[in-house]
Amino acid sequence: MSDTTGGDTVSGWAFAVRQRRGAMMQRVAVGLASSLAATPLVGWPIALTWGAAYMAIQVWEAFVFGPVNASPSCPMSRARHVLGGATMFANTGLYGALSLLLWVFGGPAGGVSAAIMLPAAMVYSMVNAPRSLTVLACTVTPQILYMTAFPLLLMQMGAPPATAVTAAAAVTIFVIYCLSVWRGLAERARASRRIGCWPKTTRRGCARRWTNRAPSWPRSAMTFAPPSAPS
Repeated sequence: MSDTTGGDTVSGWAFAVRQRRGAMMQRVAVGLASSLAATPLVGWPIALTWGAAYMAIQVWEAFVFGPVNASPSCPMSRARHVLGGATMFANTGLYGALSLLLWVFGGPAGGVSAAIMLPAAMVYSMVNAPRSLTVLACTVTPQILYMTAFPLLLMQMGAPPATAVTAAAAVTIFVIYCLSVWRGLAERARASRRIGCWPKTTRRGCARRWTNRAPSWPRSAMTFAPPSAPS
């Protein structure tokens, strides 16, 4: 899958996949911490089951994208691309599912925890998909769906409609902001890629022209004659 930020032919898909692979240990650490933090609300059997499933899907994602992360990288078939997209969707969807468990077992207190957890996960997905709209869609869509359910869950728990409307507006504003920030990151990544792809001769020529533009001091101004002895 090609770069969806436009302009060049470098695969933004592969770039984002490698970046996610480099952040795999972060996901493992956050998953373990989230499982431990949710234990008082959901109970240790559910927390342990969720944590084990989340660890397993990290291993599965690394296996699916093995050809891309290999050195040297190998091309992936179209079927494996589709499987990879579904795996990333399931990966982030499984993490977001913990927010529903917090709502169900923890009530409003669990909802507060979910309201902190899901935006952080969405920011993580945005940062780790700087040049691929496909990876962004696969990893952000589950979080958006879970956050969209917040107003409905509030009304189900007896909150007034005004509270649900405010929550829906807050979710909309946050999603628009994240997409705007991602667009800026994508443009910066594309610009950096273009600068890095300049031929060496071009870079040397630019450096030489910049050096020639620098002011040159006359040699006479840089030589100092010793003072003459008084007569």
